[in-house]
Amino acid sequence: MINYIKKNKFDVLTDLHYVRIRKRMKTPYENNWQSKTLIAKDIDLEVNNVGLLLGETNSNLLAIDFDGSDAIDFFNNNVYSTEKLFNDNYIAFTSKKDDDDRFQMLFKVPFIDNFELKTKVTGPKSHLEFRWNGCQSVLPPSIHPYTNKEYIWINKPTKDNIEKIIPFEILIYWFSLVNFNNVNNNVNNNVVLTNTDNYNYGVNKQEIIEALYKFKGNPPSYPVWRDITWATIRSLGKVEAMKYLKYVLPEQKPNEYKELFDSYKPNTKLTKNTIFMYSNKL
Repeated sequence: MINYIKKNKFDVLTDLHYVRIRKRMKTPYENNWQSKTLIAKDIDLEVNNVGLLLGETNSNLLAIDFDGSDAIDFFNNNVYSTEKLFNDNYIAFTSKKDDDDRFQMLFKVPFIDNFELKTKVTGPKSHLEFRWNGCQSVLPPSIHPYTNKEYIWINKPTKDNIEKIIPFEILIYWFSLVNFNNVNNNVNNNVVLTNTDNYNYGVNKQEIIEALYKFKGNPPSYPVWRDITWATIRSLGKVEAMKYLKYVLPEQKPNEYKELFDSYKPNTKLTKNTIFMYSNKL
């Protein structure tokens, strides 16, 4: 593996943690492989395929597995644009099993404290998988068991993209999938996650998401929190507001958001500018 890295100048892969997999196989064969800390020099590609360990034990790397065109379409419609991810040069690789309809993509996850993240499958026929702790993904130049051909890079690893942070909307979707039953139920029934209670007044959604993100780890006083909550509801609607607020400003006691949402009045004078005003003070 180290010779492969040197030959291809993939220096960023040197110190990550890997898994030994038998040639032309996809499953690790060693006991307790999840807890081993093998690095590139420990993998002999002459006799092994190589798997990348995922999750908190390996630089907080998440792999998203798109197992076919139905998974890609589902992700594009409900989560984020795969075209944008490719254009932004996130690391991606494929087995080329079915033309370009299957690939995996790697993301750096910035925060893991105070909330649960875990491997989760979703989408049509469960063909979209968020791969985390306890998982591994087979990397190039491993040999695929069915095609007998090498896995290949779509976007090659570099010193810049190995540290590329997962887009906030993907992180929120994954977090919601793991933690909120209502989102999970929607996904299982293939319901598009659109906002049916939207009070959007010419809002740039990404600007609001970025402003809300500043409150992560910086909880405001109750009156400010209430104003931010109501302003977010007015800007994004209740469905979207609940997803983002529960992540950036977790409840301090049960049902706090239920009380705030129940007391919300659509004619509130609080707007997106309320969110920007408070976030700019941080």
